[in-house]
Amino acid sequence: MKVIKNSLCSLNCPDTCYLNVEVENNKILNIVGDPNNPYTRGIVCPFILKYLNRVYSSYRVLHPHRREGDTYQTWIQTNNNTILKDIASLLKNILSKYPPTSILHIQGRERGGVTGFLNKFFFKLLGGVTNIYEDEILDLGQLAFVQDFGYEDTSDPRELLNSKLIVLWNQNPFVRGEHLLPLLNQAHKKGAKIILISPIYSPAMKIADGFYQPKPGSEGFIALSLCYFIVKNEWYDRVFLKNYVENASEFISFIKGLNIETLAKNCEISSSILENLARLMATQKPVSSIIGEDLVKWENSLSAVRSINALHCLLGQIGEPGAGVFYKNISKGFNFGVFEREAKYERKINWKEFIEKGENLDPPLMVAFINRANPVNSLPAGMEILRILRKIPYVIYFGCFFDDTSEVATHFLPVTSIFEEKNLLFSEWHKGIGISNEVIPPRGEARSEFYYYQKLSRLLELKGFEFNLFSIFNQVLKPLMQGGGIEKFSDRMVLNPKETKIAYQDKKFLTSSTKIQLITHMDFKIKEPSKDFPLYLYPVIHRDYQMEQIFPDELEGLPFVAVNPEILKEVKGSGKGYYFLASKDSEIKVQVSEDSFQRKDIVLFPLGRSIINEENPNFLMGKNFYHSSGSPIYFGNFVNIRSGEK
Repeated sequence: MKVIKNSLCSLNCPDTCYLNVEVENNKILNIVGDPNNPYTRGIVCPFILKYLNRVYSSYRVLHPHRREGDTYQTWIQTNNNTILKDIASLLKNILSKYPPTSILHIQGRERGGVTGFLNKFFFKLLGGVTNIYEDEILDLGQLAFVQDFGYEDTSDPRELLNSKLIVLWNQNPFVRGEHLLPLLNQAHKKGAKIILISPIYSPAMKIADGFYQPKPGSEGFIALSLCYFIVKNEWYDRVFLKNYVENASEFISFIKGLNIETLAKNCEISSSILENLARLMATQKPVSSIIGEDLVKWENSLSAVRSINALHCLLGQIGEPGAGVFYKNISKGFNFGVFEREAKYERKINWKEFIEKGENLDPPLMVAFINRANPVNSLPAGMEILRILRKIPYVIYFGCFFDDTSEVATHFLPVTSIFEEKNLLFSEWHKGIGISNEVIPPRGEARSEFYYYQKLSRLLELKGFEFNLFSIFNQVLKPLMQGGGIEKFSDRMVLNPKETKIAYQDKKFLTSSTKIQLITHMDFKIKEPSKDFPLYLYPVIHRDYQMEQIFPDELEGLPFVAVNPEILKEVKGSGKGYYFLASKDSEIKVQVSEDSFQRKDIVLFPLGRSIINEENPNFLMGKNFYHSSGSPIYFGNFVNIRSGEK
């Protein structure tokens, strides 16, 4: 008998879609979006449909495995009881000789929700360990909001319907954030103008009234240019600056001292066009800006986002209906105190520190647990991460597939898909909360991370991990119940009553002065290509696979890169066969497709293929592609292209 079961998508995407899943005999037949969801409106992205194929993929690993010896060659299938006893035994042995900080816990962003807090809680019960928690490392966009406003916040996406002008800063909703499209289309029908600023051509141009294709990485210069003309023509909001900005005078002086022709040259947009765009922003209020993820992956991204924030402050377009800068939201009102536990030995590091110091930490790393992450594949310098992880005697990897990171593992624990486990979820994009239900039983011996850590806690005789998931969900949600029970979160998405509809509407900021602190110096520049490496390498997220690793049966042949055909005219012997794409660090064999809409200095290269097989743009990046904050940097690498023909 066919039944429809509700669930919520916990994959690494800001949309957090509510789904109606058609099931028969414990098998998923179809997935459609819930039409009653105010944000996703029944739309399902291509990613979730591809993910369904992965639930039943022949590549999926459904039984635990371990390796013997140090060859990293042969997996031996075992069972959950045996492998968990083995892991518990090695943990006891290590903790008898080393402090808990000899244990490394890596947790990435591949899935979200409250169960990720439970994974961390297990290691707190061990006394605290060395950890890399990607959700606790602010990306450069988040860091910009903290520096300017004291905390990050974003308005309800439906506030875009009140905007008169919407600026997409390197945002392509056709790839990341597909559910933004109906809102943009609706706002457009209501009369809002849409401006797209992006160095790469994308389908987002189809919905834009104006498209600007600047030099890669120059968005900060564009924002400062707009500030320059707004100050020059006195289009700025004096009342807002006086009441809510701590360093308004210093900021105005900084802007007046800029050289507009230098700024225009840096972004390759004429000063007259920039002045017209500034006039449009000053006269078409309310104004909203949407920051795309590509914008925050440059070395200068922190200053770029701060410049966009400053532009909105200059116009008084912060904390107003239909206005503001849309990026990421931090969910409010939850009782996360349930996971608080003093961790005496906790040592926090980031990927930059791991690459620089991981081999020489004291105490040394003896065992690593890796959840929700495939860092060898998804991060710059992935091969260096692989090399360092191989120095750790034991690596316990939780995954659905034997992927690039599993190559370093000594123990493999098969985890459930998002349709085979329970989770409590909230979004970085909208204000909804919901529970991801188990719509089919776990396949094979795959189990949830919570299952594995609870079993390990019993084997290690740890106190404090004896509970069920719904009791934890209930405690986390208690401040938001408002008289109802947890049941109402199980069959629909509920709007968080503690959320702000309009970000910063109360004009209360958490800076030291309780006022906005604007950027007052230009400490960034654009890296320029060289004669030997004249092209910007532009890694892009694959629309169908997002940040998931792509397997051989999904994409065959050499990886494709896209370039303007003018580039190939300069390549000797071009026109047939394969090509080599090379950086100063390495090279990759590729196929080339021509795209006349792209700039003549850009190579588009989708992420996701195996880095070990030398098919991933991260293979072309060295150790220096990390910001001082620890945030990865994916842009700013330069390459050349040559024909593979003799």
